Amino acid sequence: MLHSSRLAWLRTVRDRFTALDLRAQFAIAGSIVAATAMLAIGNWVAARISVDLVEASAVASARYMDSFIAPLAQELAERDTLSIGPIRAIEEILESEALRGRVVSIKLWKPDGTLAYAQDLSQVGLRFEPGESLRAAFAGATVTELDRLEDAENARDARLGIPLLEIYSPIRAAWSGNVIAVAEFYENATTLAAEVNRARLQGWAVTGLATLAIGLALFGVVHRGERIITQQRKALAQRFADMKALAEQNNRLRRRAEDASRRVVEINEANLRRVSADLHDGPAQLVGFASMRLAAVRSGRTSRSGEALTEVAEALSKAMDEIREISRGLVLPELTHLDLGGTVERAIDSHEMRSHSTVGRDLHLQQIDAAPALKICAYRFVQEGLNNAWRHAGGGDQRVAGGLRDGRLYLSIRNPVPQPADPAREPAQGMGLPGLRERVESLGGTLRFEIDGSEALLAMDIELRKDAASG
Repeated sequence: MLHSSRLAWLRTVRDRFTALDLRAQFAIAGSIVAATAMLAIGNWVAARISVDLVEASAVASARYMDSFIAPLAQELAERDTLSIGPIRAIEEILESEALRGRVVSIKLWKPDGTLAYAQDLSQVGLRFEPGESLRAAFAGATVTELDRLEDAENARDARLGIPLLEIYSPIRAAWSGNVIAVAEFYENATTLAAEVNRARLQGWAVTGLATLAIGLALFGVVHRGERIITQQRKALAQRFADMKALAEQNNRLRRRAEDASRRVVEINEANLRRVSADLHDGPAQLVGFASMRLAAVRSGRTSRSGEALTEVAEALSKAMDEIREISRGLVLPELTHLDLGGTVERAIDSHEMRSHSTVGRDLHLQQIDAAPALKICAYRFVQEGLNNAWRHAGGGDQRVAGGLRDGRLYLSIRNPVPQPADPAREPAQGMGLPGLRERVESLGGTLRFEIDGSEALLAMDIELRKDAASG
């Protein structure tokens, strides 16, 4: 159970850590690594500084003391303790101006652990078990220890309450060079301890500043990299969103194009059927009637030939009028030399001539040239809108408005709410609102038809592109 809970805790910590951004991850991981490295390096540097300072001071002191003590201790090659003469000489040396207050205590040891000399005369001649430092000194090494007064023979020195530098220096025979004794002396290390502490603090400060500088430099690099990565991620996400939106738009346009193509085919078929019906029900019937009357005159079945020929002429004339009316609905007038305003005016004039009605005008399109496709679209819009208003509303109070707003062409046709229309007054049927909508949307525009209370509105707007219009 404990193992499972610990694993769950570790997974939680890992998940929270990986959920952070790179800067936070680097700050946490880098701080842990840098702190660990700083502690390890700082401890090592501080220890090396302490050891080097203590050893340097100890070696200097040992050489200095050896120049005084070694000549006085030569008799220890034959004796276990010093005679009174060397003892007096050592005491005078310790009381000299150079060593007073610097050397606190001095002892001389024989190889078997006998204390040959000590300022505490009660200890002279006593034998103690040699410690590790004393044995190393008898082996010929100079040994130093700072503030380590743990042995029984050091009880008096430990009571002084000041930092002491304990030095073990071998004393060699003048002629043979053999170690005949070891001088153990204690130097006042107050100044040395202060220097060691100051050197340690400086070492820690240098190590900490170096670690901080490295961490800040690396964090700056990671921060810059994180910022670049974040910007690139945002740019990629935006580009992906744009591509997705573009793909969706392309799909919509493709479906609209497919639907438009299908509807164009249907509208063309409907127009062909409408033209066929118009020709069959109108001119074809009149021509057929004229043919029948001519056949009657030719066969002599009628006695009123002149009246029959008059009826034939009237039928053919009416058939020609209907054919011309149908043709005007199928073929546009010449629009090349007209601007956008003239095109709309031409469509209104044509409707007024056919329907014998008056159309209100609020147009601000003069001196605006447009591409042929746009002028044709505007002409068909006005033609179809006025035809529908005439057919369904009787042509009363029709109004056409047009102008430019924010670089877009706006056209609208308003008329009263439809009332029962008189079929005899209907103009030739156009291509219908579905076909008109397809035409407008094929040019990137929109078409809307709505009824608001007592008024119907048919409106379109298309962007008037700079490469297709000028004015």
